[in-house]
Amino acid sequence: MSKKKYAIIIVLVVIVLLLLSIIFLNGYNQSKNEAKAYYNGFILSLQSLDRSLALIEESGEPDEISPLMVDVIAYINMVCDRLDLFEQKNTNNFLELANLDNEFHILNHQYIGLVRNQVSNPDESNIQTNAELREQVRLLMDELPKELNNTRDFSQEFDRVAKEFRPFIN
Repeated sequence: MSKKKYAIIIVLVVIVLLLLSIIFLNGYNQSKNEAKAYYNGFILSLQSLDRSLALIEESGEPDEISPLMVDVIAYINMVCDRLDLFEQKNTNNFLELANLDNEFHILNHQYIGLVRNQVSNPDESNIQTNAELREQVRLLMDELPKELNNTRDFSQEFDRVAKEFRPFIN
């Protein structure tokens, strides 16, 4: 009779351990999927920023530039938000996201000054500065890995591209 009790206890312990493993793996996979979704959101927000900067280049009217530049600020904020969310859900400990996040926050503050200048001096054109910024954003988009994966190669490539991104406005 005691062998039967031990067998039942062992079976119950195995079942509990299996359930705990499943719960743990499910949570890990959910976190990994969230990180992928936030990385894809970051890439999409970069594409939106690029399109917004392209509209400024295409605009020929000086009175259209200021509202378009305000849209660029909104997209820069969106990039910052998506990068912050990705940083929170990142399961890859090798990624150095703080530097890229810092670059975009600095860009946001610098671009606000550029918009103020454009609003106060509507006859002056900042199209060249916007074109240079768009070039930097396009380089970042083109060189970033297209999909998130938790490999060292991905981390090295992401970090290399992030370190090269210098969107500062002079």
